[in-house]
Amino acid sequence: MSEVVTALHRFDLPVAQAFAAERGAKVFLADPALHARALAAGVTDLVVHTSSKADVARAAYAQAQRSTQALSRELGAQLKAIAPKAVEGCWNAHRIAQMFLTLHGYQRIWQDVLDQHAHVHWHVLLPQQAHAYGTHSFVPGLQLLNQLRERGIAFGAFGYDCPGMDAYQLPDLRRISPDTELLVHLPTCRYDAAHFAAEIQATGLRAGVLTSQLYDEPLDGLASSGLVSLAEVRECLGPQRVARVQALEPALRAVLVTHLHPHIPQQRFLDLQVQALWEALEAQALLYLWLEQHFSTRTPRQLLISNHDATIHGALTSFALQGGADVIVVPHSRVHNQTIKLEGARPLCLHHGLQDGPSLDIGGRVLGAGLLAYPAAPAVRRDARPLRTLGLVLNGISGNGMCLVNFEHYLGGIRQLLDWARLVGLAVKLRVRIAETPTVLLVERLGLDMDELMRLAQGSLLDFARGCDLCVGYDMPTSGLQDLLQQGLPVIQAEVRPLSWSEWSIVDERVVPRHGLPELMDRLELLKASTEEFMRFADRQYRIAQEAVAGARPLSAWLLRANEPKR
Repeated sequence: MSEVVTALHRFDLPVAQAFAAERGAKVFLADPALHARALAAGVTDLVVHTSSKADVARAAYAQAQRSTQALSRELGAQLKAIAPKAVEGCWNAHRIAQMFLTLHGYQRIWQDVLDQHAHVHWHVLLPQQAHAYGTHSFVPGLQLLNQLRERGIAFGAFGYDCPGMDAYQLPDLRRISPDTELLVHLPTCRYDAAHFAAEIQATGLRAGVLTSQLYDEPLDGLASSGLVSLAEVRECLGPQRVARVQALEPALRAVLVTHLHPHIPQQRFLDLQVQALWEALEAQALLYLWLEQHFSTRTPRQLLISNHDATIHGALTSFALQGGADVIVVPHSRVHNQTIKLEGARPLCLHHGLQDGPSLDIGGRVLGAGLLAYPAAPAVRRDARPLRTLGLVLNGISGNGMCLVNFEHYLGGIRQLLDWARLVGLAVKLRVRIAETPTVLLVERLGLDMDELMRLAQGSLLDFARGCDLCVGYDMPTSGLQDLLQQGLPVIQAEVRPLSWSEWSIVDERVVPRHGLPELMDRLELLKASTEEFMRFADRQYRIAQEAVAGARPLSAWLLRANEPKR
């Protein structure tokens, strides 16, 4: 038994290191993905939780969706005073969903941690920062404090300042033409931004691009709104409209307190979290009224958004729905494997043809969908070749700072595959996601070569796959497998735990079969034994992949179709 100080984020590490040195404590990592960063920060006396039994990906995610839906509905009922379609627009739902996922996920994680780790005293670091998507917060640490108190385990809580959100800014509508036909807001579409920009320009529609304060991706060739402070927005709106927003504050705060107090009973932290969420709602309410004012004579006919709400989607979609505009949603990473934060609305959700299953709204309703064409180089048919080299492709093991796997089982599966491949004479190339894989632990526990591991992580996944005969996706699929399939590069998925909908929907199982390790190794051994059977598998998979994307239409075609006069 020992004293430990928690480190849940890279911002915690220098504080934890100093505190541990002063108290002679060890630094406790609940997420193995933080291990390499801890070593790089000079933290060496570590306790790493590697045998997680917490069900984050399925149970905590489902609970977070229910909590988000309930809170979103009550907020929407109050926001209807200025935005009649606020319930459908689910204001702040993305941010709230991430908060509840962190909250419910860590409740499970800490229960599992305290069942497995007996330490005489816990020192819990609490960044003085409310939860906001993309920032560290006190929410995970508070869930540990609650459980330590319930179990009667000695603890201390220590606050520190860490980076948080900048002051809110909004798209500057003064730079958007009032006769805009297509309103565009596409945060986080990093890899497809240039393609989307070209498709939007090809329509010839009068497009107004709204800049995102967070995760903005420039759309080349299209002028964007830029950002403006809330103070300037208030000046544009005038005191009467601003007063309508301020009148919402007491009721919205009361709703937030009701839903958050059971999980954040500490008044000071509750006040900080409620304030943070109110500020986001206030910014959206100001934007909603500004949209009404700016487009007073005509609502744009279409709203094109990504599925990643960087703060303002609630106001945008409520405005579009109220004005009768079509709402079109594109994925920030080719597939909709998270719920679309709308309820009762009928957007058109475009996605890659290799997505597995439908697109869902926050209530689990199936939404209208269409196949979206993405640029792809022509496939080059490969000559018949035997199966000699496997590419083992690892995705990240964590989400929202929470480990999604039992890392001991995860490592054990990789070891089993490597040992089996050595036994049957197959070479294996291992590709990791450097920022999301505990590379040092992999190297130490599996006897790998770090330089080789880092070399294979460079370049695109497609480049890596071209050096292999067949790729095996390990655990959670990655959307990058889609490019391999369209190039005729064969892929199989190794399933080492039950996947959640948000994980298995990334790649269609009918195209990329998923097998547990014993069956996977049996099938690979058959493919290795017969070049003819291996090529038959590759050809069949390529054909099915092509059929899956057949009928996909360019974004420009979807936009022009939606812009046609309604009958």
